[in-house]
Amino acid sequence: MSLAFLAVPLATVIVFPAFIGLALWWRRFPETHKRLMLLGTIELLPAGFGRWPILFNAGPLGFLGLPDLFIVAMAIHDRATTGRVHPATLWGGLFLIASQVLRVVVGNTATWQAFARWFVS
Repeated sequence: MSLAFLAVPLATVIVFPAFIGLALWWRRFPETHKRLMLLGTIELLPAGFGRWPILFNAGPLGFLGLPDLFIVAMAIHDRATTGRVHPATLWGGLFLIASQVLRVVVGNTATWQAFARWFVS
């Protein structure tokens, strides 16, 4: 496993509990709760998709980009059923995608490489 890739699972340890914690906080609002729970689940998908050789070899666009299609599907469902994209879908989806981009960018920095070397040693 490359040291840059280590940013992906370590960020999951932060992003997944954030979504689930927010979902629990908003549990009295079913529309928000279920979208945050689904986003938390989507956060876990790259771990499984990354084990498919064709997606892993495609790089981050493969194993991070494919799960993002589920966010697009959520937005399409929201728009079709309510006429608008639910704020939890919009902001949660943007946060998830931004965190994925940040993982790739941060994972390739010299500072991250030094940290990752220390972390795995």
